[in-house]
Amino acid sequence: MQANPVVFLDISLNTSQRLLVELFADQFPTVSPKQFCEKFRQLFTGEYRPQGKPLGYKGCRVDRVVQGSFFSVVQELEVQDWELSELKAGKHSEAGLLGVVPEQLPGFYVTLGPCRWMDTEGFVVGRLEKASLKVLEELESLPLQPGGKPVYPVVAEQCGQM
Repeated sequence: MQANPVVFLDISLNTSQRLLVELFADQFPTVSPKQFCEKFRQLFTGEYRPQGKPLGYKGCRVDRVVQGSFFSVVQELEVQDWELSELKAGKHSEAGLLGVVPEQLPGFYVTLGPCRWMDTEGFVVGRLEKASLKVLEELESLPLQPGGKPVYPVVAEQCGQM
């Protein structure tokens, strides 16, 4: 069995911080969710090319931080042909889970703690590796504007696959 892909996102805080994310390809037993996970991986590597144009998370920003709950990353891309009907909602039981809300694709969120209310809203598609969990504390301590937008831009400087 092939190992789950591990992708990374280097974000600008006081210094560049790396988030390592295991994508749960093994938890998608049917074809369309596997394709979903593959497209998601491609957004991290820059290989996603709808209509021949490369798109990805490099340059995207942390849009919102809700302390104790989640932070969201927004990428204003138009995605097509993402089959979501067979995705199963996951349990948002701990910090460091990466998930998506279909209406906000290809954006994603990472939990900062248990978020049981998200169990019916989003799909868990990955988990931060333990070494990346300390970065969550730094994200939560950022000064925020009303509504949770960071006062200073937090941008994905680089992303890819390990």
